[in-house]
Amino acid sequence: MQKYLLHLTYKQRQENFVLRRELDSRRAAGETGLVISRGKIINKHSTNFTRTKSQDVHAVSMITNPFAPVKTKILEPNNVNIVESTVNKLKIYYTNADSLLNKLDELCVVIGESDPDIVIITEMFPKNFNADEIHMSEYTLPGYDCWCGTIKKHSRGVGIYAKHGLPITPCSEINEHCFREHVWCKVQLNNGSNLLLGAIYRSPNSDDDNTELLFDLLNNCCLTSNSICIVGDFNFPTICWDSWTTSRSENHISFQFIECVRDNYLQQLLSKPTRYRNGQTPRLLDLLFIDNEHNAENIIYGNPIGLSDHVSIMFELKYSYFMNKNNAVHYNFYRGRYNEARVILGSVDWSILETLDINNGWNMFDEKMKNCIQRVIPISKSIGRKKPLWMDNKALRAVKKKYKSWKRYTYTRSYNDYATYCGDRNKASRATRFAKTRYEQGLVDCIGENPKEF
Repeated sequence: MQKYLLHLTYKQRQENFVLRRELDSRRAAGETGLVISRGKIINKHSTNFTRTKSQDVHAVSMITNPFAPVKTKILEPNNVNIVESTVNKLKIYYTNADSLLNKLDELCVVIGESDPDIVIITEMFPKNFNADEIHMSEYTLPGYDCWCGTIKKHSRGVGIYAKHGLPITPCSEINEHCFREHVWCKVQLNNGSNLLLGAIYRSPNSDDDNTELLFDLLNNCCLTSNSICIVGDFNFPTICWDSWTTSRSENHISFQFIECVRDNYLQQLLSKPTRYRNGQTPRLLDLLFIDNEHNAENIIYGNPIGLSDHVSIMFELKYSYFMNKNNAVHYNFYRGRYNEARVILGSVDWSILETLDINNGWNMFDEKMKNCIQRVIPISKSIGRKKPLWMDNKALRAVKKKYKSWKRYTYTRSYNDYATYCGDRNKASRATRFAKTRYEQGLVDCIGENPKEF
């Protein structure tokens, strides 16, 4: 495989450079809805542009202002209403878990506190695992959908978790690329375009052929979408991202990676080390690439989860999208007037059911029961629960204390502070496991007296 064949040609670089500069100047002048498509700049708000049916629903609001204030729209006038609301920021949490399964409880605590829209995990699976032993049902997060890269032998696994109701779909044409570990999704924005979101893991033992496939993957993704965000563990320790230089020669894979990123006009936003190991120099191995640095803000470096030596990253993307929320009607059966219900159901002539067939009989029974429920059972509005049911205050305090110890250690880099962090880290792991075990044991103990708790 020729190394430079995977890069953009000189002519493609020049054309892309001119188009992007013209796009930036026109956006600065106040024009909205401009995108680059097939080598030219077009306006998706124009009447000549062909839209899909889902895009035409919000065409009027997008022409006036694609980043309008929050509006809601009820899609279904039933008891279970899907409410569509505009959200102007996309909150993303990323970390390298180094085997997620034994850290899932602590991750649930962190997510319950921060409430991100998207969670991206690299190195989900343990080392030297058997592919037949991986069951994705064990890696689920409550309230999130999951898309995982192809599970192969000796791969560590990457995954994207998206909150229920987020307009996100897997990008199958890119997910089929030959690069070893990656996963891509598209987030539909309310201006009609898509945000291409990718998670990548490149092993430190990756050979040159797999790394060149990474270059080809980045080239293809940047030509596919004009709005792109890539995060992951790339393992290029010799690159200094403050100056975008490397101590290696021009023929080295690190130098070629910098050139590939420059060719695609991507910007790397992380500046602090993301991997800490006691006795070793901290390294910036996890990277965040985006096509426009002004679309990202509030980058926060958090503590690792569990025993991982990679920090967690929280950041926000300034994109506007429609979020579907379930406004289902919930009945408060604990406050039901059941004596009145007995009177209502007792006055029904149930002998009519003997003269009806199975379908008509069920329709009659269903109608009578629903009418009775609406009369005697009060309605309570559903409130989405962010924290796990098993999480208690002790586990939450332990996780917060671990975060403080980690911040102190990254500032002082002293051995004593590292030992303090290790102690708080182990206490947080034990506290989360104990809280979940105690909650599950409580369900088992009261299953006979109160089966509704299960």
